[in-house]
Amino acid sequence: MRTATIFLALLVTTVGCLAQDIGIGPGITGQDLNDYVRVTKLTCEQQQHESPIMKEAGIAPAKVSEYCDCYAAGIGAATTKAEAVLLMRTRKRPPSLIEKSTTLGQFCAEQIFGAVK
Repeated sequence: MRTATIFLALLVTTVGCLAQDIGIGPGITGQDLNDYVRVTKLTCEQQQHESPIMKEAGIAPAKVSEYCDCYAAGIGAATTKAEAVLLMRTRKRPPSLIEKSTTLGQFCAEQIFGAVK
């Protein structure tokens, strides 16, 4: 358990650096950030657990949770305040957030599930 916690802490730091590398502005903070990350993780886990592809691939629930932790932390760090406001107003992700989501999803998949060969 301790090893997993250390790994997750390092991964969150790496994801935060990746978020900065993909060009983000000032993001959401405080309780707004905590709520955003929590909801993103819950939504991710629900979608991944319901995915026939994930079931067919035999991905363990613990790995799905690790992936969703990585993704939620990364998208929380990468989302600008303007993107968050637009998301809340329209209930649709702006194109810039979709691009970040794709990049972070691929990054987290490689980190958690391994690189595709």
